[in-house]
Amino acid sequence: MESSDIQVITPSHRGRAGTSALNESLKAVLNPGTGQVFGYDVGDRVVATANHLDDGFANGEVGVVTELDGKAALKVDFGQGPCLVPTKDLMDLKHGWAVTVHRSQGSEWPAVVVVLPSEAGTMLNRPLIYTALTRAQRHLSIVYAGNAGVIANAIASLTERPRSSRLCELVKEAR
Repeated sequence: MESSDIQVITPSHRGRAGTSALNESLKAVLNPGTGQVFGYDVGDRVVATANHLDDGFANGEVGVVTELDGKAALKVDFGQGPCLVPTKDLMDLKHGWAVTVHRSQGSEWPAVVVVLPSEAGTMLNRPLIYTALTRAQRHLSIVYAGNAGVIANAIASLTERPRSSRLCELVKEAR
C-alpha cells in the first residue's frame, strides 16, 4: 500500500497525539524538507480549512503540493489537477497527514490509522469512535495507549451528553 493511501485520524489538534504534533512527526519521516513556502515543500499532504472555490478547492479537501510557485504560492493537486493557491489563501492550508475525526467526516481512505490518545478520554464517545473507524475502506489500524476500559465505556454508552449552550438565554433575550 502506498503512503498516499493512508490517513491518520485523531480526536483533537492538541497534545502529543493531536494533529499538530502528528503532522510535524509525519512530515519529518514522509517528506522531510525545509518548508520553503510557508512551511510547505513539494510532496507535502495538505488539507484545506476554508472554501476557496474561485481558486479551485473547498474546505476539507486533501491534496498534495506539486510545485512551489516562487516564494509566495503553491500548486496543489486536490484530485482534479493542480490549482494555484495564492499567498492570501495559504493561511487556510494545514499539513494533512493527520486530521481530526471531525474533519474526516464524509471522507474515506483505503487505509486509516486511528489514534486514540489516553488524554482524549473525556472526548471519546460512541459517535466519535464510529466516525473514526468507518473512514477506512480496506484497512484499519487503531493505536491506543491508555486504559482499554475507557474505550469500552465510550462504545457502550448509548446516551449523549447534554449540550451546554446559551441558546435558551439568547432566544429569551431576542423576544
